[in-house]
Amino acid sequence: MEPPAHITEMIKARAKALGPISLRDQMWREAVQFHESAQRNFEQRVGPDGRYAFPFTAGVVGLAFASELYLKTLLLIAHGKAPSGHRLNVLFAKLPDTVRDLVKVRYEQRRKGTGSVLERDLVTYSNAFVEFRYVYEGGNRAMDVVGLGQIAASLYEASLRLNPDLQMYEYTHIRVTSALQGVPIFSQGAHPYPPGPPWPDEEGASTVDA
Repeated sequence: MEPPAHITEMIKARAKALGPISLRDQMWREAVQFHESAQRNFEQRVGPDGRYAFPFTAGVVGLAFASELYLKTLLLIAHGKAPSGHRLNVLFAKLPDTVRDLVKVRYEQRRKGTGSVLERDLVTYSNAFVEFRYVYEGGNRAMDVVGLGQIAASLYEASLRLNPDLQMYEYTHIRVTSALQGVPIFSQGAHPYPPGPPWPDEEGASTVDA
């Protein structure tokens, strides 16, 4: 079904007014959209039988793909070209040291008290995009999905620290920086998304200079 002509013309006029979008910004927007979509998949819905349910596998795939796109956006910014491939640990290893250090600081701050180490955890999450797309074939069902969600949030936050001109939408920002990542999200009034922890340097601790 074709959209009404006036809607089509409005979209064209808006696109013309905005002008061309850089590859960096296109990739960033896709990453953020998949991240928010994943968060929405983790939101609990009550079915006709009164039970809560949510599309878990779709949420995991969304978090993995968002993480991949965040990494590729950072690599495009750093090297002028985004590599192919899905493996998160391989992509991460190609980032400049300063970028890797910043992501590591943020991730381990988000997972404070769990003993998490970014480099080790990335190996676990590495191929989640493929494994959970075909989870019925015996994919990595025991993976720490909370950790995958926190890596997506950490990549988002590190990207903004390094590139504050990247586009940000307020409500999406609230979702993707929330402390709740990779977990079932229940409505707690109008706003079920508590904020993530402050950066270490905001607590007075030492960290990487972004």
